[in-house]
Amino acid sequence: MFKEIVLFPTQELLVIFMMLCRTSGIFLLMPPFGDTNVKPVMRLMISLSICLMIQDNFSEIIRPFVKAIASDSVALTMTIISELFIGISFAIIVKILLSAVQVAGLTIASQIGLSSASLFDQSQQFQNSTLGLLLSMLVTLAILESDMYMRVIAGVYESYNKIPIGGFFNNYNDFTSLVIGSVGKMWSVGIQMSMPFILINIAIMIGGGILSKLMPQLQIFFVILPVQIIVGIIVFIIIMSGMMFWFLDFIASEINLIF
Repeated sequence: MFKEIVLFPTQELLVIFMMLCRTSGIFLLMPPFGDTNVKPVMRLMISLSICLMIQDNFSEIIRPFVKAIASDSVALTMTIISELFIGISFAIIVKILLSAVQVAGLTIASQIGLSSASLFDQSQQFQNSTLGLLLSMLVTLAILESDMYMRVIAGVYESYNKIPIGGFFNNYNDFTSLVIGSVGKMWSVGIQMSMPFILINIAIMIGGGILSKLMPQLQIFFVILPVQIIVGIIVFIIIMSGMMFWFLDFIASEINLIF
C-alpha cells in the first residue's frame, strides 16, 4: 500500500512531463508565443497550464504507456525525444506558414520602391522591411484578437488522437511532407498577397517607358519613383484589411489540416 502511494504521484508527474514535452515544443517556436520578446519562463508557464487543463482527459491514455516504459531508460528517453520533436515539428510548420507575411512584405516593398527602408525586428531578431514588420504586427494582433490561438491550444488537445505518444518516428514521413509543403505554400501565399503591387508596378513601368519615348528629355525615373511610392501606399491602405482577412482564413484552414 505504501509503495502504491509513493509511486502514484511519480507516475502522474511523469505523465504531466510527457505532455509538457509536446506542448513546450509547440510553444517554444510558434508565433506569437515563440517570439524572442516572450520570456522562456512565460512559455513554460503557458505550456504547463495547458498540460494541467487537458491532463484529466489524456492521463488514462498516457499513463499505461508511461507505466510500461518507466523502468526502461532507453525507451523513456526515446519517448521524450519523440514528444519534443512532435511539438517542434508542429511549431515549425505554423511558423513557416506565418512567414508568408515576411515574403509579402519584402516583395511589396521592392515593388513600390521601399526596399531600402528596413528596421530591426525585435521579435524575430533580424533586419526586416518596414512593410514586412507592419504586416507581422497586424497578423499577430489579428490572431490574438480573433482567438485563433485557442484553435492552436485545441489542436494540442486533438494531436494526441491523431499522433499517439511516442509516435513521431512512425509519422516522420508525414511531418517531412508537411514541412516541405508548408515552404511551398509560404512562397505561394506571399506572392499572391503582393500580386496587386506587382501588377501596379508593371503598369507604372510600362507607362514610364511610353512617357520616356514621348518626352526623351524628361528624367523619367526621378518622376516615376515618387509616383510609385504614393500609389503603392494608397493601394496598400485600400486592400490591407481584405488581405489580412484572406490570410487569416488561409492560416485557419491550414491549422485545421495540421491539427
